[in-house]
Amino acid sequence: MNFYRNIFMWVVLLSTYYSCKDCTPIVIPYEEEEQYETIEEVTEPLTYYKGQGRYERIMGYSLLGTNPRMHVSLPIRNTSAVGGVFSVAFEMESSQDAITIYGQNYIPPGETYIFDIEEEINPNTFMTNISLNTNVTAPLETQKRMVIKTRKVVNYKLCHPCEEDCSKS
Repeated sequence: MNFYRNIFMWVVLLSTYYSCKDCTPIVIPYEEEEQYETIEEVTEPLTYYKGQGRYERIMGYSLLGTNPRMHVSLPIRNTSAVGGVFSVAFEMESSQDAITIYGQNYIPPGETYIFDIEEEINPNTFMTNISLNTNVTAPLETQKRMVIKTRKVVNYKLCHPCEEDCSKS
């Protein structure tokens, strides 16, 4: 009988020891980065090739009542897959004179258009030391693209206190 009593005492003692320790799993949150795909709209100017800008001063005839004219030209090739309205500004300077001549035109995809513009100028202007600067403004195109981004997400894991140290998580 003593033997069974000892076994009973050991069972009670061991069960008390294990029952004092809480082995209930703990849910622990943690952050991690994940990648995801999304579609974004991107607005970019159309691509183009700009040729060499040229100018020529055409003399006027004061006896006939015509002023001199400035003739400017610039070839633009639309290298994009879509067409659009391109704008050009011809900025010209001389000793004491300055003028800007504007032009715009629709250019289909893959085509070349030569901006060829004449504008009347005052007599005795743009005689020498003429400089020409050309600025092209291409139309904007909105495209949808697949892009990969990253974001932070909160995930959860179970920690078993009887099997691992949950304070490190």
